[in-house]
Amino acid sequence: MNSSQRKHYILYGQTIETNVNLINYFEIKNINSIENFLGYFPNVNKLTLSNTIDMPRNFILHSFNRIISLKQITKLILHCHHLLFEQILQLLSYTINVQTLEFDSLLLNRIKNVTIRKEIILDKIKLCILLLLSQMESLTINLHKIDLESIVRFILRESNLSLLCISKQRRDFFEPVKYLIDSEELIRNYTIELINRKVYLW
Repeated sequence: MNSSQRKHYILYGQTIETNVNLINYFEIKNINSIENFLGYFPNVNKLTLSNTIDMPRNFILHSFNRIISLKQITKLILHCHHLLFEQILQLLSYTINVQTLEFDSLLLNRIKNVTIRKEIILDKIKLCILLLLSQMESLTINLHKIDLESIVRFILRESNLSLLCISKQRRDFFEPVKYLIDSEELIRNYTIELINRKVYLW
């Protein structure tokens, strides 16, 4: 196929001449090549991170926006085996219009303890629970007050955690969580404590 007719662009490290306006599918095989890549593809809506990628822990996923608009991505394919779960959540926070997510769960299946430091909305915590539902034992999350009840309700109904920690340091989270659990009978035989302004539930 002539390069000007390409709709799928694969980034290895070298630049290939092509009509950037025709590209709607962008695939990254070498994460280090992003820093030196100078092109920009304005119409990409499908992104693949290939299984050859070894994503550094401190890699800034926002760097992708220099090449493509992450907000335009509607299909995200994660075939890289070395992507941390927090990096997946970070990537999803940038790709806010994703409708289809495809991923390899080889590493996710071994995760039991999850900590999400940044404040998270309900849609993202639903994804977290659904991805790790069968094996997650403890979850530490940081919540907005407006999302407190909806997220705690979802977690307690859909998961089987041994420990839930709400790390947002606010004393006024304790009573609403306790009232929610008791009034809706979400769980029984539980213990809830406020320790260093964090709510612990087990």
